[in-house]
Amino acid sequence: MRRRWLAAAVVVAALLLALAIQLPASLAPRLLSSQVPPLALSGVSGSLWQGRAVQTSWDRWPAGAVRWRVAIPPLLALRTRLELELEGPPLRGQLVLQRNLDGTLFVSGAQITLPALWLQQIINQPALRLAGTVDLKIDRAMVDSEGWLVALDGSARWRDAVVSVDQRS
Repeated sequence: MRRRWLAAAVVVAALLLALAIQLPASLAPRLLSSQVPPLALSGVSGSLWQGRAVQTSWDRWPAGAVRWRVAIPPLLALRTRLELELEGPPLRGQLVLQRNLDGTLFVSGAQITLPALWLQQIINQPALRLAGTVDLKIDRAMVDSEGWLVALDGSARWRDAVVSVDQRS
């Protein structure tokens, strides 16, 4: 009798795993909207584990196309590891995100190229105008569960930099 229960449990687990592997990428926007409200995805294809969005935006700022892959082994340790490839425009590059069970977020291996104009949303100074291209390299960053940056190791290079101030604002 015990063997039958064990066999039934293995079959049910295999079916659940097969269903989970086939989850469509179209679930990603709904899952992320509650976790990361400023992020929006559209034109989503593939699976939840390996997919693509034709357009992404952050707080209504277009960020371009993105590909993702969820690494399965960290899930067994209750960690989410997401490998992203930013296909632009305007953001281009790659990075790895890992979120632990306690909500801590780690960024590693990030190499991102973006227009300086895209940084204006972060600075939030209407009179300030930025131009040029920024190359970011983030070797390691850590954001705590409250959203505070607690560690950052990397570099930035601003090519063809232009800063101007609109006197009318």
